[in-house]
Formats: sequence, C-alpha cells, structure tokens
Amino acid sequence: MIKNLLQRMNRSAYVGRLAKTFPIFAFILILQLFLSVHLLGEGSVMRMGTRAFLQIWAVSTFRSLFWAALAWALVAWPRTKGWRRFASGSAVVFFSILHLLESYLLGKYGEGYTFSVVTILMATTVAESREYLTTILSPGDFLRGLAEIVTSWLLAFWLPKKICSRRVIDKGARLLPALLILVCLTGLTNLAVFTPRIYSYVSRSGAPIDATLSPMDRLVWNTGLVYAETSKIRSKMSEIESLDLGQLQVAEPYGRINVVVVIGESLRRSYMHCYGYPLENTPRLDSLIADGSVVAYSDVISPAAGTVESLTKVLTYLSLDSLGAWYDYPSLTNILARSGYETYWVSNQEITGEYVQPVNVIARMANNVRYVKMRTPASDWKAIENAGYDMEVISYLHKVDTIRKKSVVQFVHLIGSHTDYAQRYPKSYARFSSKDIDAPGDKACIADYVNSIYYNDEVVASIAEHYKNEATILFYFSDHGESMFDVPDKPNFFGHGLALKSNVEIPFMVYVSPKLRQEFPGLYERIVRYKDRPIVNDLFTNSLLGLLGVTSKYSNEKLEFFSDGYDATRPRKPVNMKHSFSYD
Repeated sequence: MIKNLLQRMNRSAYVGRLAKTFPIFAFILILQLFLSVHLLGEGSVMRMGTRAFLQIWAVSTFRSLFWAALAWALVAWPRTKGWRRFASGSAVVFFSILHLLESYLLGKYGEGYTFSVVTILMATTVAESREYLTTILSPGDFLRGLAEIVTSWLLAFWLPKKICSRRVIDKGARLLPALLILVCLTGLTNLAVFTPRIYSYVSRSGAPIDATLSPMDRLVWNTGLVYAETSKIRSKMSEIESLDLGQLQVAEPYGRINVVVVIGESLRRSYMHCYGYPLENTPRLDSLIADGSVVAYSDVISPAAGTVESLTKVLTYLSLDSLGAWYDYPSLTNILARSGYETYWVSNQEITGEYVQPVNVIARMANNVRYVKMRTPASDWKAIENAGYDMEVISYLHKVDTIRKKSVVQFVHLIGSHTDYAQRYPKSYARFSSKDIDAPGDKACIADYVNSIYYNDEVVASIAEHYKNEATILFYFSDHGESMFDVPDKPNFFGHGLALKSNVEIPFMVYVSPKLRQEFPGLYERIVRYKDRPIVNDLFTNSLLGLLGVTSKYSNEKLEFFSDGYDATRPRKPVNMKHSFSYD
C-alpha cells in the first residue's frame, strides 16, 4: 500500500513542488540544529551523563526534523509560483527571526524561549521592549545568530547546486515523498512515545525541560501556556480577591499611621554610596541614615533575578518554599484592604499587560489604583521621549484619612534604574560622567546607571519628606539587582536575569518618622535590632503584616524577619527563570 502511495505521489505535481522547495526543509532543519547544539551545551545538560545527553539530543533532533518537514510540506502546497515564493520567503523570515530571538536569549540568559521569558515579554510594553533590546542586545550574540542564518542558507540553497548535478537532483527528488512521510511519522512517534519519557527523566535530573525540544516546540508550547495562564487569572480574579484567610485579626494596630511601601527597579545595593559605593550618589539617604531616620538593612536579597518572579513572592504569601502559583496565595494589598486599612497604589510603570503582568493584578486589589502614565499600545513608540520621571508620583501620594480615621497604606512602584538608564533621570542630575568611573566595561553606561541612582536618592528621600510630619513608617527596596559588566564569562553584559549574586543583592531600608519614633519607640527599636539579619525578601508580606499585628491562617513567626522568632538559618535560594541557585 505504501509502495503504491509513493508511486502515485511521484507522479503528482506536488512532488515536483517538493523538489523545488527542498532547500527550505534543509534551511529550517540546519537552523534549528544550531540552537539545539547551543542549548545542549549548557552545563546542566552536560552534567547528566553521555546516555542522557544522547537521548535528549535525539529527541531535540527529531522534533526539529518534524517542524522542518511540516514547514516544507506547507510551502510546497501552493500551485502557483508566486504563492510558493511568498510562502518560502515567509518561512525563511519567520525561522530567521525565531533564531535571532533564541540566540539573544541563549547568549544573555543561557535560556531559550521558556515560559518565564514569554511571561516577561508579554508583560512588557512595546516601548520598554524596544528600549531594553536596543541597550542590552549584545552585538556578539546578534552576529553569531546572523552568521548561523547565513551558513544555513549557504548549506541549503547554494552548496547543493555547486556539488550536485541536475541528474543527481532529479534522482533524489524521487525519494522526497518517502522522506516527507518518514520524517513526519518519526516526529509524531517521537512526540507521542519518547518525549514523555524524556520529560520524566529530565524533570527528575534537574536539566531544563525545554532543552529537549526544538525552537518551534518552545515557541508554540510556552506561548500557549502563558495564554492559558492569563485566561486562568482573568477567570479567577474574583476568587483571588476572596481567598480564605482563616480568622483575620488586627491585634496590635498602631492607631492612625501611614505605612508606605516604595518598590524600586533594577537597583543593586553595592552601587549606592550608602552601601559603600565610592561615588557619592546617595547624599540624601546618607543624611537620613546618619540621623537615624533611615535604617539600612545590610544583608537582604531578592527572591529572584527578575521582576515578575520576585514581586509575586514579595507581595503575596507565596515564598521560595511554597508550592503552587502566586494567585493561590493572598496578596499584601488584598489582606491590608480587608484588615481595615485604606490602600493606595501609585505606579510610574505601565498598565499594559494588565492580566499577564501579575504586579498589575496585585495592584488592582488595593482600594485605589493610579498609574502616572496611562500609555496605550498605540502611544508606546513615543514612550521613551514622553516618559515621566519618578518624581511625578509625589503628587499622587496619600496620607491618613482624618475624616474616616483610617490608617493608610501607600504603595509606590517606581521605574527606578530600569534600562535605558539615561532615560531615568533629568539632565540636571547628570552629576557623574565616564571619567568618574573606575570599573571595566562601558563607562558611559555605568555613569548613566550611577546617575539614575543619584536621582532615585532624591525621589525616595522626597517621598519620606512628604510624610515627615506624620506618624509614618516607610519601606524601600528594589525588585532585584543588576549586573554591570562584571559577569566573568559575559564581559559585555549589563542587566539582570542571570543566576548571580549581583542580580539579587538589593537595598532594603526602613524610614521611621520622628513622630512615629516618639509615639512607638518599641517599633523603632525592633526595626533597628534586626538590620543585619540574613534575609530573603520573599517574606516581606509575612514580616510587614506581623509587624502591624495583622494575623491570619498564613501567619508564622519563623517567617517574619522583624520578629524575635525569625528563623535566620533558613536557606537562601533565589530563582532565575524557575531554576533556583544558592546565594550563601
């Protein structure tokens, strides 16, 4: 039966079109195999042993064969030459762009198009993506990807014409139907039978599961997973807001006070003068620390090297030790609102990606939400030029509601020192230049980063000053740290996301106003007492609620770093793209 099928296919016009478009198959296959080689060269896969490595390589190769064959079959389908050329060109462009994207991600993070990466991309605005890529994209990664595209093109389109005669090509064309059927059947069998086994093995051994598949599998599978996750969040919104807290109690309210939580962006504490950096880029915080108004915690790390993975733990009861997703746990905004506090959220970051960006979902659970720049996707292209500086949040800050006699919790989400660093401060704050920088790497870029911290110092101190005559306790920390041309094997890298200490070392400061210190000296003493503890900020929700005397079924004194009962021996293992690494 198969023989008859092949004979009939050989007599069809479709086989002739397959022969003409065969280079597309070869091009796509070679291109995907380049990426498989890069991924399989990662240390976590190499450490699995020869047998496991070969199994993973076989799965990855067969999946690449399948997608290349499928694209080839579709490209050859149109009967007219014009449509085939359009299909061929579209396939080349699509797989080339995918290759460049994964080449960039592999060069920067050692990760392909993973679930975490898709979440970040979908939660980011067009302007932010453009800004990020233009400043972070490594020319080396781009050129490597481009060279592999050119090499694949030469091997698929140019070389066969040079080394094979027309007769050889015509004879080979007779085998094309069999090749297409074989590849497709092998690919489907591989997916149905062998891939689940490899998944099981890989999950037990700790290697990245995405390394077992092809670039197209990662694109289709992980994009689909993120959309499914987004749909789940949309449907569960009311459920998230009403998660069971058990017996919620507010046992030790501090009267009518202001609680302010200021969340910075991409700030590494070792680049702040108040944490030992040689350039004086934090003069106002230096002064507040000197007079005792601000307590600077010395050993705090973020739970993750990226914003989404970090803040979903910082702002909920989800911790590094917990199971499940962030939306399975009550958020800090929701708990405080249900505890009788009037909660406000003001952000100088984007509202774009409302549901796929978890921070926006958490923000929505506050009583009042305000975004300083309500930009739309249509205006994103001008966002860099029109971006507001963080000082704009001052006009949206709230204090105690004296009429309703309610304590206020004010959340402030800054854009801080996010790349492009030069766009994060007014030119009047360009205090430092490249000649002031004594460090390897792009000195102008580092100077921009240092200047963004100088401006951030003004912003944070101004927020504190706004509340200086009120009974106020203010917490300031960054979502994660930042690498600045000091990654040993990536000398041109700056940014975050890597499993490095520099990417999780953050400032953590507590401002206590004179009035609050006077009224509640015990609270201030408690803040000072524990400033040198080893802390992971995934416990911020636990700790702040414990400090305010808000208890629920999730309360645990061992997880409250402002408490005497805190477990200071807890292992500190932040995450990078879902993979944990040891900090201590």
